[in-house]
Amino acid sequence: MAWIFSMCVHGPDAAAADRLVEHFDGLQWTRSDGVATRCDVQRLGLRGCWIVPSGLSRAGLVSEACGREFAEAAEHLYRRLETAPEFALALVGVEVDDERDDVEIRTICAADDEAWRGAVAPEALWREAGQPGAFEPFAAGYRWRPYEPIDARVFKAPVGSHCLVPGTRVVDRPGWYQVFAETPGLSGNEVVISELDEGVDVGACFDRVTSEFAARQTPFKWCVGPTTRPADMPQRLVERGFSHWGMRGMFWRLDAALPELADGVSVERVGVEDLDVVTATMCAAWSMGPGDGEVWRARYRWGFEHPGDRYRYYLARLNGRPVGTAATLVAGGLGYLLGGAVDPAVRGRGVYRMLVRARLAELHSGGIRLAVTHAREATSAPILERLGFETAYRRQCYCWPAS
Repeated sequence: MAWIFSMCVHGPDAAAADRLVEHFDGLQWTRSDGVATRCDVQRLGLRGCWIVPSGLSRAGLVSEACGREFAEAAEHLYRRLETAPEFALALVGVEVDDERDDVEIRTICAADDEAWRGAVAPEALWREAGQPGAFEPFAAGYRWRPYEPIDARVFKAPVGSHCLVPGTRVVDRPGWYQVFAETPGLSGNEVVISELDEGVDVGACFDRVTSEFAARQTPFKWCVGPTTRPADMPQRLVERGFSHWGMRGMFWRLDAALPELADGVSVERVGVEDLDVVTATMCAAWSMGPGDGEVWRARYRWGFEHPGDRYRYYLARLNGRPVGTAATLVAGGLGYLLGGAVDPAVRGRGVYRMLVRARLAELHSGGIRLAVTHAREATSAPILERLGFETAYRRQCYCWPAS
């Protein structure tokens, strides 16, 4: 049996369903990885409309990266839904292609059930259901239960963000996302997602993961966030000798005002022809040696040459001199800001602010409505807060061996 990701929209009557089919007919987009996606739009029963995007898994959620692709498709479907003719219920997810009668629609609106994430309904039905708090404003006259909570979207943003240069290996399955890099160091060596179900031997899992990284003679990070299980994972990591530092998952809704401009600072989007200056500027900002420079040069080149428009790199200049770099990963319907670095000699001059501003502006112009980032509590988090970023969650990031 196929497990198809799709949107199902129910009209109040057959004529409304016909209008919905017409509204969604022809919907297509190009994914952030360059894959062209087209939607098959069909009538469903007496009052329904079924929209199925192409190029997605037909076996359900088979990996965390697959989940990011589902989320990106959901963003496009919801955006089209915002201007749809009158409807009684919309659902996005796997296997949502069931015809719903009025009783079922009202039940969905009232249910406090994870199964109905992604539901959009008229405000009148939401009020009849007792105005459940899980629903948020959608388009005018409608309420929705977000497809993913904001803290989970922020936490899982790094999935798929790693440049897969030769020697990099990814372990990607539902509830687990882990990256090994051939080169030593924390960057690219991490457990990003760990959702261990009840009955899993957590101690054995720790032993397996640490031994794999120890065999490579490299430290690694273990990220802990709102979806991490078991709940006492932080305590277990400390008991195993992990050190930690504070970090925040932060987000910016792209209808907010952009940060102020900074005198003398310009930011440009760069390409593979700028590889030398970008690498040199980033290494200077982080005080890296020649060996590290070659590692980052290879990663930048991989990102520049990757198909589509997923990886975006930026160079900041102060009075014409290169002084900072940054990057954005566009995936899952959001922009993940990462890699911001500024030459220590010019910090405090607005360079970091302008790198943030340029990336937000480009995301906004491209129709992306949410920017997210992971920020260290001791460094960038307070700056981003002053620039208008909101905090989705506060957690610790753990490092082994203890540093």
